[in-house]
Amino acid sequence: MSAGDWYFTPDARLSSEYNDNPLLLIDGGESAWGTITEVDLGLNMRSENQVFRVDTRFSNAEYDSRDALDYEDTYLDLVDQLFYQRSQWRFALSYADQSTRTSELLDSGRVQFRIPVQTLSLEPSGVIFLSQRDQLNIAFAGSEVEYEDGLASGFVDYRYTTLNVTWQRDIGLNTNIQAGLYSSRYDAQVVERTIDTVGLDVGFNNKLTERLTLNTRLGVRETESETPLVSGGVFSETDNGQTLDVSVDYAFTRSALSASISRSLSPSSFGVINERDEVGFGLETRLNTGLSTSLRLIYFQNDAITESAFVNDDDDRLFGQLIAGFRWDIGRNWWLSGRYRYYYQEFDSTEDADSNLFRITFGYNVGR
Repeated sequence: MSAGDWYFTPDARLSSEYNDNPLLLIDGGESAWGTITEVDLGLNMRSENQVFRVDTRFSNAEYDSRDALDYEDTYLDLVDQLFYQRSQWRFALSYADQSTRTSELLDSGRVQFRIPVQTLSLEPSGVIFLSQRDQLNIAFAGSEVEYEDGLASGFVDYRYTTLNVTWQRDIGLNTNIQAGLYSSRYDAQVVERTIDTVGLDVGFNNKLTERLTLNTRLGVRETESETPLVSGGVFSETDNGQTLDVSVDYAFTRSALSASISRSLSPSSFGVINERDEVGFGLETRLNTGLSTSLRLIYFQNDAITESAFVNDDDDRLFGQLIAGFRWDIGRNWWLSGRYRYYYQEFDSTEDADSNLFRITFGYNVGR
């Protein structure tokens, strides 16, 4: 392993935003103006067969006369990649100290409370090249999520681990096929609920033309849930389902179009596992050398795959986002961006809520 070159990449961003319903209240709530300051300190090393990176990011938000919206988030990411003749390995460790105002927007949509939450994640993975056409992909991911006094607000601490083993074979210059096995375990700490999932899937990636790419993955799964009863014994449930991940990408001369549909499992702060259906559409356009625009439409639907009176199962909901923005590279280091986001969500047990957010960001990149 040869000695590498080290370099420092600090970034700074200052944003101003307006949100007409930041707490996603049913009656619309009160609007708020906010100022967000973000600093990203990156330390990188690159050598012939290794890439190492440490990133620390601080995010501070203050809103006018709305202390309940203020937050101070801290993130730490460590990534080490090793490249050998017959294999490649990646080790990632991350820590986030944030609030539910940030973490729960997409997971459960409950952003009315500012509860501190800490997340620790470990993700080692590797690729072993079995032959010129065959490779074995191995990926493990483990995370632990803890809410400070979260039980009083309905949040449940949990651990979530997954293991994926996938064989891949190239059957042409632009096509490969895959077959994989995976398993996961979800442990809800307070209610002592355990949810285990095993499954298998198959898929293929195909570059149909120079501009068009199709990726498809289909699978089946079995999920078993166990919850201890106060009176003794265990309440058990079993659920069988399918997984899906299909995406289409088309590259134009100055833009890129993407569409996707998927069904997957996602851990929840409600003490359940959600089956999440997602449909997405994206368009990115480069207007000139330093100016680009983006448009993104996303629709989600969460459904708890285990229903029980012992755990709060109010996580069933549908929600959507429309995000439009631009980025203008003013010079070598300075840039300006703008973003509009429309957010809509609807719970089974409540009425719907929506919000409109406008944000302008001024950024400076150092050492790149």
